[in-house]
Amino acid sequence: MATHARRRLNPHGHTAAIETTTLFLCTSTLCNSRPDIKIAWISRSKAIIDQARSSGGDGQYEASFRRPLRPPAPAQRYSFCLFFSLITSRAGFLVLDRDFNVICVASRRHGDSSDSGRQYKLFVFGDEFVDTGNYPVADLAKNTRAWYYPYGSNDKDHGASPSGRFSNGLKESPPAERKREQDGVDPFGMNFAVGGAGVVEGTREAPKLGRQVDKFTRLVRHGIIDKDLTDSVALIAFSGRRDYERFDDMSSTEVKAMAQQVTDNIADAVDQLMDLGVEKVVVTTLPPIGCTPWLSRSDDGVYDARCDSQKVATIHNSYLEEKVFQEKGVFNLDLEAAFNHNAGPSPRSKHFKYRLEPCCESSEKSGYCGQVEDGEEQYTLGSKPDKFFYWDDINPTHAGWKAVAGVAVAVHDSSGYTVY
Repeated sequence: MATHARRRLNPHGHTAAIETTTLFLCTSTLCNSRPDIKIAWISRSKAIIDQARSSGGDGQYEASFRRPLRPPAPAQRYSFCLFFSLITSRAGFLVLDRDFNVICVASRRHGDSSDSGRQYKLFVFGDEFVDTGNYPVADLAKNTRAWYYPYGSNDKDHGASPSGRFSNGLKESPPAERKREQDGVDPFGMNFAVGGAGVVEGTREAPKLGRQVDKFTRLVRHGIIDKDLTDSVALIAFSGRRDYERFDDMSSTEVKAMAQQVTDNIADAVDQLMDLGVEKVVVTTLPPIGCTPWLSRSDDGVYDARCDSQKVATIHNSYLEEKVFQEKGVFNLDLEAAFNHNAGPSPRSKHFKYRLEPCCESSEKSGYCGQVEDGEEQYTLGSKPDKFFYWDDINPTHAGWKAVAGVAVAVHDSSGYTVY
């Protein structure tokens, strides 16, 4: 396991020029609304700032690049995964202790820096929560729906058209692994996540977590991915849809047995990644799947606000705490808390007008968003996606992921180090 030498950095003591590293201290609305959280990040170049600005920053970035900048909260187009990749891969990341002292810095460096040969990488494993286009394109079906309208209908970066992402907007992270042959290997990371995959269960098209990690392992051993994984980060993010698909019909004993198996496999994957040399692994907790449209919808189309969000999530996440989050270098990204904060059954969750109903709702409980039969759409589509937390029966809208990012920005490991 990696050890980290403590060192203090003053974010206002760094200046920047184009193509050099700049340290930012966020003083955004997010920080103001959560005074217990201070966000620091690294930005790699002026190009990244300009890109964020042109994509929805609305001119909020300060013009000068020769003094410490104070960026706003992530621009509107950012989703959970883009926010995460910005602070860990595209821009670097910081590890802080609870007093906000810098323990470890990982950033991209460009130009003639003596450290310019080092690359900081993000590797993503999971299901539709973080899939950016790995599921094969095929005729319209439940598993391929992300390649068809109305998915991507608010994704201006891809012409407001579907691109294999399971939401209405952008979900960015390292390039999809399936694009490796035509585009080569991005030195800053790769995405192995596939919609419809599970930790324990999987298919040929949507391989389970272990097979995703095995593929990554082969690429490392064959030298396709650099074997030096120092300062690399792995993200493991699952919705729980595949593994807990029989949740509604399972007894308490069966739920516990399945949760044991799922979390055992996650722990094995974490060990495999760290044995390869991945320095830090971030694992998401299971969101409250009992309160997703998938499980909270009754046969007559009513969404039950009394849904039991704890039956699976609490059991699963308690096992994660025992088996995974006690390891140094493993960090907890708490999606359960973030989802409950924005769309939980509590009356205090008023961020969204529609917390349980999906924006894209299938006509039948067994149907899916985007379904078409005999030329007729078998779904209804809300006119204001930003009012909905959920896009389809389990995936948040673009606005939903943005709200999740606003809550789930802090992840921590067993030693008290925190990644923002």
